[in-house]
Amino acid sequence: MLREALELIQTTAREAHHATLLPELSAGGRKAFYQHGTEIKEFDVPLTARSHVVHSLIDLILYARRPDNVAPVVWHDNAGVVLLIDDADRRERVTFPLTWSDRLVTLKSLAAKKPCFDQAAFVRLLPIELGLDNVAVVSQFRKLEWSADNEGSGDIQHGMNRLAKSVVAKVQGIGDLPDQLDIPVPVYQQAGEQTEYLVRCAVEIDICNQRLQLVPLPDALERAIDIAQASIHSRLSNALGEVDGRAAIRLYYGRP
Repeated sequence: MLREALELIQTTAREAHHATLLPELSAGGRKAFYQHGTEIKEFDVPLTARSHVVHSLIDLILYARRPDNVAPVVWHDNAGVVLLIDDADRRERVTFPLTWSDRLVTLKSLAAKKPCFDQAAFVRLLPIELGLDNVAVVSQFRKLEWSADNEGSGDIQHGMNRLAKSVVAKVQGIGDLPDQLDIPVPVYQQAGEQTEYLVRCAVEIDICNQRLQLVPLPDALERAIDIAQASIHSRLSNALGEVDGRAAIRLYYGRP
């Protein structure tokens, strides 16, 4: 009996120092209620840091212009545009994410892998994956007629075996084909960011193997991306400048 009494005293003492959350009273999220012994205490729950995502540059600009922002600053790069609501704190932010367009991804793959296509695959690539005009551009690659002639000669003598073979290959219609194509490509796929920029690509023809190749010229993709980022910077700079006596919002090309 003495041991049970001591255990009861110890349990009561522990419960007196232990606080228990009462979830049925804390369901609203703004207040938390804890039971401490026989007493119920109320606590304010602080708000979580804002981490909003918007789907247009205009909406991010509107949020940046809110008068209750403490010390806003905006950053941008190929991953997106980020508004830090308070640059000294840097926890609360609004993000406008950017992702590559499907056509740009295709050109990036062509630049990296440099694949060769047969005529049928090349004709599918141009309109379906790159969106080129079927009449003005694609049709000229549909009319190619390949031909190859093999001519061989041999000379076999004692101690010497010589075999010469020449391949004469030609393709009709090649004289009408362009050496380069200017492909209009949006850099990003988000609403308001689908302006098309020209990416110049070389057209290579392997007559002997009846293959075609489309490869972006050096730095052509990077130039289109830089122009797209310059457009974003210009629009942000114009919209975030000084207005009605309010200081301009600082703007940087980079990542916070």
